[in-house]
Amino acid sequence: MRSVHSASVVIVVRDRLNLLERTLAGLCSQLAATDQLIIVDDASSGDLRSVVQEYWPSADIVRIDEHEGYRLSTRINQGLELAHN
Repeated sequence: MRSVHSASVVIVVRDRLNLLERTLAGLCSQLAATDQLIIVDDASSGDLRSVVQEYWPSADIVRIDEHEGYRLSTRINQGLELAHN
C-alpha cells in the first residue's frame, strides 16, 4: 500500500550544495511528517545525499549520473514520477 502524503515537494539541484542546505533548512521546518520531499540530483559532484539526509532522512533522491544540459522541466517530471497521491 502506498503512503498518503499531504504534499510532495520536488527540488532539482546540480552542485550548489550550500544553497540546497539553506533551502532545506527553511523548507523542512514547514513540512509535516507525512509530506514527501523528492530531490533530483542532476549529476552533482558533491555529497548531496548526506546534506539531504541531515534535514529530511526519508527524502527520495533521484540521481542523474550524467548532466545533459539544462533540462529543468525534464528533471522536474522525473521527480514528479515519484510523487505519491
